[in-house]
Amino acid sequence: MTSSIKITSQGSQYSKQDKHAFIANYVTLGSITKAAQLSDIPARTCSDWVKSEWGQSLIAEIHTQKSVEIDAAMTKIIDNAANHVIDSLEHGDEKLDKDNNIIRLRMDGKAAATVMGIAFDKRQIMRNLPTAINQSIDNKALAKLQQQFQQLSKQSKVIEGEVISDD
Repeated sequence: MTSSIKITSQGSQYSKQDKHAFIANYVTLGSITKAAQLSDIPARTCSDWVKSEWGQSLIAEIHTQKSVEIDAAMTKIIDNAANHVIDSLEHGDEKLDKDNNIIRLRMDGKAAATVMGIAFDKRQIMRNLPTAINQSIDNKALAKLQQQFQQLSKQSKVIEGEVISDD
């Protein structure tokens, strides 16, 4: 990895490569003490490096690079798993028969339904669509409406009048 971070080495017995290697170990191990031991550099010196501006910048750069690497690995895992599931759905799961020969048995309905349900939910999430419909009833609001209707029914007025027919 070529770093764009300017690591200061003026007056230090440690090279830029030593400092970079320590920071990389620190990011990987998550411990100044362990990374310092691995790098054979005093922990106090390493602690100062971690707190420095160049140290913080390098940590952020390594985190970004690791995130990209992990994302690529996870994408590969997802792709391989998806291909395996598709193959199992289309051709059946591989099993060994009594003679240790590989045979294909159709995926049972429960397993297929589980695969379908999970895949559907994940697709909905990717599309930013709901995976469930939640209907909540606010009991307090309903009780308030009931009271209002009861009050209206008590306030009803009788209008007296005469019916006029057209005959």
